[in-house]
Amino acid sequence: MSRKIIKIKLPEGQLLKLLGFADEMLMMVEASAGKSSAEEKAAKQLRHIFNKTFNLYKAQINER
Repeated sequence: MSRKIIKIKLPEGQLLKLLGFADEMLMMVEASAGKSSAEEKAAKQLRHIFNKTFNLYKAQINER
């Protein structure tokens, strides 16, 4: 899979709502019992992607 950087411009408030929603959904998925190993792996991958996105956001905020 090739890596491609995509720049998306949207209001900061909308980004924060999206990040908050994604974090809440991930916490619900992570807390649910009886996940298969595939579901567990998918949840970990999504958490990694979320954390990376959030850290990029924080880095850009700190640059201001």
